[in-house]
Amino acid sequence: MAGIGFELRKLYRKEGLLQKVRAFAFTSFITVGPLISCIFMILGVQGLSLQTGVDFVERELIHVSMVYAFIFSYLITSIVNMFITRYLADRLFTKNYTHLISTFYGCLCLCLIASSLVALPFILMKLAHWKLILPAFLFYQELVIIWLASTYVTAVKHYKSIVHAYLIGVFLTLTSLFVCVHYFDIHQAQHLLYCFVFGFLFTAGWLLHRIDRFFRTDEDSPVSFHFLSYRKKFHSLIGSSFFLALGLYVHQFMYWIAPTYQYPIQNIYYVSNFYDLPVFYGFITVIPSMVIFVMSVETAFYPKYRKYYDTIIEKGTILDINQAKHEMNKVLMQQLTLMMGIQLIVSVICLALGIRFLPKLGFTSYQIDTFTVLVLAFYMFIVFSTICLLLLYFDDRMAVFRLTLLFFVSTVVLTWVSMYLERHGLGFFLSCFLSFAVAYRRLAHISSHIHYYTFSAQPLLSKEGDSSVQS
Repeated sequence: MAGIGFELRKLYRKEGLLQKVRAFAFTSFITVGPLISCIFMILGVQGLSLQTGVDFVERELIHVSMVYAFIFSYLITSIVNMFITRYLADRLFTKNYTHLISTFYGCLCLCLIASSLVALPFILMKLAHWKLILPAFLFYQELVIIWLASTYVTAVKHYKSIVHAYLIGVFLTLTSLFVCVHYFDIHQAQHLLYCFVFGFLFTAGWLLHRIDRFFRTDEDSPVSFHFLSYRKKFHSLIGSSFFLALGLYVHQFMYWIAPTYQYPIQNIYYVSNFYDLPVFYGFITVIPSMVIFVMSVETAFYPKYRKYYDTIIEKGTILDINQAKHEMNKVLMQQLTLMMGIQLIVSVICLALGIRFLPKLGFTSYQIDTFTVLVLAFYMFIVFSTICLLLLYFDDRMAVFRLTLLFFVSTVVLTWVSMYLERHGLGFFLSCFLSFAVAYRRLAHISSHIHYYTFSAQPLLSKEGDSSVQS
């Protein structure tokens, strides 16, 4: 998370439980703000719709429109997520702020064009339902803006303002939805979706305003594609980010397109209700780890990581370097173990609560079994993705690319087998476990041989004009 570390360390140094909770809340919205906002939306819409008598089909259309917009906007922006994060981190590290805002707009233009091209075949096939597709498309494009903005917004110091942008966006959406249904008797999904467009327009606009205000310099041009100069050296990051995101959702896509399991909604969308609901609630259980990772890495691991490389740069003795290595590896394993332990406790609690309360929401025993497997699967996934991000700290880019490719391919193959055997969710769990096992072995190898990868595995000469630095 480019630029966030120093500010987080200041927040977590403050004493008192209230300050710790405040810091955790800020970290949550800054790191996974779009995800939390969409979850609030889905849960809020479900509750509000039930109370106000919105038809079941209309509720499904709203819900699935949000899911489609969320997933495909995330997949589009995942192509550039790690790549642009590396570019931003390098520029912040060298205190070179020129062209940062113009490259943001350049990257945003490419993402909006790509997302439009991806959506175009779907729009053309469903043109008869344009009244529903139009607000869904606008909401999808807003999410593209917010996902990309969330990469840059970590460097903006006004955290309270950023949290307010997400919260006010959710509030405006749910309030306008309530007003439309309760006072104007509007129950059609094609009209209610504009409430989401309205609320997220505020969030996207406010984030863009903050980013522009923070990064704007007198030397900036309106749009720049300077970040593309990184594509040759860091092309593996593009593949890693995309395969990690695609592997996360490809098992759902396979259920959507399988004739046995797909469920059409008004001949517009295809979903798989019996599988999608356990996936949604299973995924919610790992949100704490997404936040804990940023907290632990930026406040505990990164200072030791920086100390190790600073000791080398400042020509410390071999004893000093070995001591710094020992401290770094110790903190690394401590924080990884802590995160795994906390998430395991959360997962077990969520399993118990799910088994107890999800049947009251209409879950069948079959779905409860699937939910149980998927909670364990997402536990393995979040640890695997965390290890991948840790490997990137050691610049092990090609290994991360191979790991994410393994994750994607194994998810496709094992999900197909589990669908054939009617062991739903088991394929995704086995893929996550396999990927975790291979990734953990790689991390253990890198951390124990870090001297070799620091001193011997680097190129002796750098190409002239290569201004990128390791961060």
